[in-house]
Amino acid sequence: MEYIHKTILKVWNEDIKNDYEQKSLLREDTLKNAFYFHLRRRLGEEYLITRNLRIYTEYQINKNKVDLVVVEIDPVKAEYEDWKDCVIRVLISVEMKYKNRHTRNDIISADVDKISNYITDWGKDTKHYLAVIQEKYYAEDNVKNWITVEKVTNSNGNVTELFAYWDNKTDKTIWRSAEL
Repeated sequence: MEYIHKTILKVWNEDIKNDYEQKSLLREDTLKNAFYFHLRRRLGEEYLITRNLRIYTEYQINKNKVDLVVVEIDPVKAEYEDWKDCVIRVLISVEMKYKNRHTRNDIISADVDKISNYITDWGKDTKHYLAVIQEKYYAEDNVKNWITVEKVTNSNGNVTELFAYWDNKTDKTIWRSAEL
């Protein structure tokens, strides 16, 4: 899990940042696609296959669709069952938002609520991420996390917020992460 966590941070702080700066991201779907591509490339096929791990986007659990998950599969079941029935557990969940400066905060808050529900429903073995690119200016002393400690009291430290915004002093995009 630690290796995957470090890889996700590298994907956010290097690959997604670079894609954004090169204007290769066009809203949320391309953010998901880029995240999937970079995570899979950085983890490598050998790492994923030998550990029976897979990366899926738009993975449905109950009535929710998770933007991106890393799951462990049962390789024996995979020989004869539908892939979705082979998942043993969800190791990583990532909810993503890419919003412009006019986006209402409640749209991002809805994903925070989803993560809070995942923690309750799945227990403490899954690491959860909220990745937000918000094209909005913030003063450095006015930046607050979208995920509050109160929202993730049962997380056991398994929640990380990835956040990008425009700095109003430097006019540059700031990329940061916070573990909760």
